[in-house]
Amino acid sequence: MPDRKPTTAEEATLEELRNLLLGQERAELKELRDVVNGARLAPEDIGRILPAAVRSRAEGDQELTAALTPAIESAIEVSVKRNPAVLVDAIFPVIGPAIRKSIREALAGLTETINTSIEHSFSPKGLRWRFDAWRTGVPFSEVVLKNSIVYRVEQAFLIHRSTGLLLAHATSTPATGSDPDMVSAMLSAIESFVSDSFEGHESEGIGQVEFGAQLLEVAHGPTAILACVVRGSLPASFRTRLRETLEDIHSAKSDLLRDFDGDTRSFEDTQLKLEQLLVEERPKQARRSLAVPIVLGLGFSLVLVLVVVLALRSYDESQRWQDAREALAQEPGLITLVEQRTEDGYLVGGLRDPHARDPLDLLDDFGIARDLVEGRWAEHRSDDVEIVRRRTLDTLALQHGGADLHVSWDGLDLALSGRAPHALASRIRDLQASGALVGLGALDLTDLRDHELDTARAKAELVRGLQLSFAAGSSTAPSGLDEAAIEDLAAYCAAQGIDLAFGLRFEPGSEPGADLLLQLQRREHLEARLAELAPGATLLGHRALDPAGSSSVRLLVALDSKQP
Repeated sequence: MPDRKPTTAEEATLEELRNLLLGQERAELKELRDVVNGARLAPEDIGRILPAAVRSRAEGDQELTAALTPAIESAIEVSVKRNPAVLVDAIFPVIGPAIRKSIREALAGLTETINTSIEHSFSPKGLRWRFDAWRTGVPFSEVVLKNSIVYRVEQAFLIHRSTGLLLAHATSTPATGSDPDMVSAMLSAIESFVSDSFEGHESEGIGQVEFGAQLLEVAHGPTAILACVVRGSLPASFRTRLRETLEDIHSAKSDLLRDFDGDTRSFEDTQLKLEQLLVEERPKQARRSLAVPIVLGLGFSLVLVLVVVLALRSYDESQRWQDAREALAQEPGLITLVEQRTEDGYLVGGLRDPHARDPLDLLDDFGIARDLVEGRWAEHRSDDVEIVRRRTLDTLALQHGGADLHVSWDGLDLALSGRAPHALASRIRDLQASGALVGLGALDLTDLRDHELDTARAKAELVRGLQLSFAAGSSTAPSGLDEAAIEDLAAYCAAQGIDLAFGLRFEPGSEPGADLLLQLQRREHLEARLAELAPGATLLGHRALDPAGSSSVRLLVALDSKQP
């Protein structure tokens, strides 16, 4: 029976039959197909299986790490550019201790280097090493290092044997050198040259190369070379350790070494093994004597103390000199033109008022000895208020005044009040009248009292204006002359330095016999008597004409004046 195509109705019937018989199975198969193809894989399903999948894949090989590394590096770079604070906060708990540890190790190494250098600098051994350094041209630090250690491994290189590429490199902190990749390439080139130039097995190669105070120890493996830069004498035990380390690397990385494609990231975990090779052995030293360090320490301390003392003294002296210069510039009556330090001391000079303070006294206040100062001063008259006041008081000699004399200043105006001795009061008035008080403003003497002159005036009132009378025709022994009062007045004036003067004035009279001769005799008699009673007094001269016929005479008295 020939094949025929089912009709549309038949197809629909068959499809319905399939759904009745296989509908559930077909739906489950479709769901599984979508899951396998990723079309219906829910996020929570991925989150549930992803950790286990990552752990399982990472245990197999490094492909997952290689695949994720570029994405993670790119994400970190973008995050740092966008907000560096996030990364800083994240690594803060780690970076702080790491920095402190690095600083501690660096300081420890520096301290050890300094101690070693100091210890060997002044010892016989150190002097011998300095001579060797001078003779050979090698730096002293390298000579000390060479003689202070048995050996030290400074660098370690892991090199792929067939390509010559550097797989890993480790170096100690103090070590310096060329680019590790360059060293690796040069070593591979030397290996190839030796292998091509000399007969030998393929697995053999250079075992050791010496260069200066260092040597290169090399261990060979089937696919890798392990080389170390060593300073000092390397023990045989380290060579064994070097070979064992290379064997361990071959055992762990045999497939990667055999199928090496140039990617060195798979060998980063060998860094720790290389760092374990960076060892150092120092010679065992006998107990060091403390005598030399103690002596050197004491000597250094004494020198340091001496330097500090000298520096402090120099600073103190400079500061005192600076303060003294400022004081000289501000001192009234001084105009400083020269102020400098010399080899022997100091030189100061300029213009100085006689009433200004002595510059040597001022410098002495600042601890500058007089014998170290040379002064060159020219005299001048200062207009400073303080100097004018000093000059005025010194000119008036007010230091001789009593406690009852009061001095009051208003700028350059002077007012004197109270009681003053007659000599001082007279001197003040004479100076005021003569204009000798240079620079002084007004001098007010209104309230200045001369108590001695006042006393003399009171005594003079007892004899001033006495009426003396002569008997008719007599030229002696006039009546009314108070000799005791005249003597007391004269004695007081002489004691106090008060000028005393007497004068006689004949009054007109009508005595018939009183001719001119009798008048002269009477005057001479009275003047002689006054000279006896007051020896220091002044007798005023004769009048041109005395009144004729006068027998009455009036006594005149003058104090501190020539005019009665």
